[in-house]
Amino acid sequence: LRGKVCGRSLQTQRKLLENGRAEVNSTIEKVIVFSIQGSAETGRSPVEQVHDIVKKIEKMEGLFMHHKALVAVHPRIASEEYTTAYEAIIAWYNTMQLINTELSILRQWVGNDELSFTAPKKHQEVDGKLADESSFVERILREDGLKSLQDNNGLLDGLSKVIGQAKKTLIAHADAFQMRYLPPYIEELQTLINFPSRLVKEIILMRLSYAKKIKDLTAQTSITHQQMITQFKILLSLAVVVKIAYVTIAHPEPGWDPPDCIEENFDAVVVESLKFYFKLLNLKLGANRIASFEI
Repeated sequence: LRGKVCGRSLQTQRKLLENGRAEVNSTIEKVIVFSIQGSAETGRSPVEQVHDIVKKIEKMEGLFMHHKALVAVHPRIASEEYTTAYEAIIAWYNTMQLINTELSILRQWVGNDELSFTAPKKHQEVDGKLADESSFVERILREDGLKSLQDNNGLLDGLSKVIGQAKKTLIAHADAFQMRYLPPYIEELQTLINFPSRLVKEIILMRLSYAKKIKDLTAQTSITHQQMITQFKILLSLAVVVKIAYVTIAHPEPGWDPPDCIEENFDAVVVESLKFYFKLLNLKLGANRIASFEI
C-alpha cells in the first residue's frame, strides 16, 4: 500500500523497508544516549536537536505494523534505558509544541509577533477598507474586553492551564531532563508566565493615563464616575487573580524554580490604581452627601 501511494514498485518499497530496519538498532542506541549538545558544536538549537531525534523515532516506528511488532524484533525497545530516554524526549517535545501553540494563539490575539500591547495593528486592507490599526490595549478598552479576560474559559485561563501542564511535566521529568541537558526554563515559557502581569499592568497604565487627563473629576457626570469605578474594580480584581496565579505557579518545587517572571513594578502600578479607585469612591460618596443635603 505504501509503495502504491508513493509510486514505487513492490521491490523498491521492500528494499527501502529493509534498509530502514537495518538502522533500527543504531536509532535505539541514539535515543538511549541522547543529550543536548552545544549549539556551537552542532550548529543547532536544543529544539532542533530534539526535533531531529523525534523524527528518527517516528521513522523507526513507521517501519513496523505496530509497537508490539517492533518490540518483538527489537526487545531493547522495552528496556528501562530506552523507555526512560524515550519518555523524557517525547515529554519535552510535546511540552514545547504546547508552548509554541499557545504563543501562536497569543500572537494572533494581540495582533503582532512581538506581543506588543501598544504597537498599532499591522496595516491591512479588507474589501477596499482599512482594517482597525489601533493597539491591542486600545481595542481591549474600547470593546470592553476586560470582562472577557475574567472568563473562566477565556484566553488567560487557557494560558494558565498550559503553564500548569508545562510545570507538571518539568517536575515529573526533572532528573531525566537534567541528565540529557534538556533546558527547563526556555525563553518561550518565561514569556507565557510573564504575559498576564504585563498585560494587566499595561491596561492599568493606559486607564490611569486616560483618567488623569480629566482635569476636573468632580465636573463629570455620575454615569461617567460609575463607569470609571466599574472599570477600575474589574482591573483590580483581575490584578489580584493574576498575582495569585503567578505566586502559585512560581512556587519552587523539586525540579521547578523559575526565574522571576512577573512584570517589573506590577505591584506598584496596582497600588497606584487602588489609590485612584478610592479617590473615585470618595468623590461618589461626596456627591451623594451633597445630593442628600439638597433634597
